[in-house]
Amino acid sequence: LVAYYPRDTRENQRIIARSFLVNFDKNTAKIALEVARNESGFRSRAENFNSNSTWDKGCWQINDVHRLSDTVRLNCKKATEWAVKKVKRDKGFGAWVAYNVHVKGKYECYTFFNRN
Repeated sequence: LVAYYPRDTRENQRIIARSFLVNFDKNTAKIALEVARNESGFRSRAENFNSNSTWDKGCWQINDVHRLSDTVRLNCKKATEWAVKKVKRDKGFGAWVAYNVHVKGKYECYTFFNRN
């Protein structure tokens, strides 16, 4: 599941893969990796200023509207814990633009199998 990236981003890939494999099936973990790759290139310090004057930050590009501290958003492990909960709550990755634009439909037979 882990592609080649610089050392810190490889570690972030491992964090994401492990967290999603514990909570979901392998295909959902692949989707999570694709979403994070498209959102930030797995970079914990990625930041994007949006046209609506909000910021997306971290490997998951979590927007200000979620009212999480930068301590959470810029820490891949903490952000991934939040992302797992969000995917469970929403029953999918629809909250992420990268999913809707780049990933959706790429994995035809996925299910959001919740292991907990």
